[in-house]
Amino acid sequence: MAVADDTSLSMHFPLFYTYGNELIFVLNCAFARETKGRTVSLHTHPFHECIVVADGRLRYRIAGTSMHAGPADAILIAPGQTHTRTALGNTSFFGFHLMLHQDPRRPIQSREFPGQRALLAACRSIAAEAASQGHEWESIARHTMIAGLLRFSRTLYGAVPPVEKRSIDPAFINAVRYINDAIRTDISISDTAKAAGVSERHLTRLFRKHCGVAPVQYVLEKKLSLAYSDLISDKRSTVRAIAQRLGFYDAGYFAKMIKRAFGMSPTEIQSLEG
Repeated sequence: MAVADDTSLSMHFPLFYTYGNELIFVLNCAFARETKGRTVSLHTHPFHECIVVADGRLRYRIAGTSMHAGPADAILIAPGQTHTRTALGNTSFFGFHLMLHQDPRRPIQSREFPGQRALLAACRSIAAEAASQGHEWESIARHTMIAGLLRFSRTLYGAVPPVEKRSIDPAFINAVRYINDAIRTDISISDTAKAAGVSERHLTRLFRKHCGVAPVQYVLEKKLSLAYSDLISDKRSTVRAIAQRLGFYDAGYFAKMIKRAFGMSPTEIQSLEG
């Protein structure tokens, strides 16, 4: 499977699909390799994060609880839960950020999902399509991803009572697509609101409703995740060059945000073995 380390698969996100009464958004998909002993510092996400291990083994510490995943095992991390992970051996895995609607009285908690072979097989197929860049590869990969996640949803929602279906404002979908397409530019909230066809105030309401964070925080998290990937995989570019191509023109601010998010300076991250 010829996929670069720590690489976001270059598909058009977000994707979304329905499972019963649930409307599920897939915000991104990434493939990563980590060497034995590498630890990612404590951090949180405003979305559910799903990890499925291809090879090796990961240990997670999520809100004080330890979870482990080996080949074909998945771990789901709930929004806002502080977590860290350690590679217990040379490990490769796939990761998704998901928006899952849930009843606040019965939230979908962080948990382990052993033996998710169908999901892993779908992930491998997606990566192979992305690597081949063959005819209609993206369309094939999108359908494969949704098929794999639909099967995973049977397990995910099997233990959770269904909740009332909630509609997603098309303006929110347009805003997320605009941000994803322009993530390597200096994105303004005003331009995002114009692309979505709403006011800045309404855009903020939409993001707080669907993501739990303001649009500026959503943009920052996406940029920092991409910066981490670039710092790991691109050893030739300077930290300043990586910062600038993501729209960070103040190197000091970039370094401060990276340190806050990952517990390491940009230089320290770039020195890690990819």
